[in-house]
Amino acid sequence: MASWEEIANEVAPIDADIGGLATGARRGQTSAWQRPPAKTDRELKFLPPPQCAPGASFDTVMCGIEKQTSRHGTHYEIVQSARHYDAPFSELGTRLNTALQNSSIECLARAQARDLLVMDIETSGVNDATPLFLIGTLRFDEAEPQMEFFLARNSDEEAAVLAAYHQRTRGKRLVTFNGKSFDWPFI
Repeated sequence: MASWEEIANEVAPIDADIGGLATGARRGQTSAWQRPPAKTDRELKFLPPPQCAPGASFDTVMCGIEKQTSRHGTHYEIVQSARHYDAPFSELGTRLNTALQNSSIECLARAQARDLLVMDIETSGVNDATPLFLIGTLRFDEAEPQMEFFLARNSDEEAAVLAAYHQRTRGKRLVTFNGKSFDWPFI
């Protein structure tokens, strides 16, 4: 398992402006990397809220579908092109493949972007007695990066979310921001 920061350091060029890079890439390398310039309100990106009629269904608002797993019940999935959220994402797979060709991270040796699955979880607390309600992934096995969200709409759907997520991880190398110490042990 690699950390997102390790990969970001390989993908972000040494002389890049990192004002929007939230991973701490190149931390400590130069003073410019330690303190990104503050963004003005005009530079910040906000996703517009969904435009739905009053009383619109959950599916219409969330742009996803209910899925059935074979033994664990239902859960909700949302799949969107990452470019839908931020146009520069369309180039990320290419930049990752270039960085991975010369990766110094052992677990990424001979990997390609399509071998990676970036993941993060959301829980209702920090101990293992609290339910997990969302697993988000970024994958590169399509023409452009895909964001996929596995949502438990209630605590009864947690097992179905975990089963669907485990199916998605088969054959992938996991990349997380804080996964070694929280996400993966929690799962």
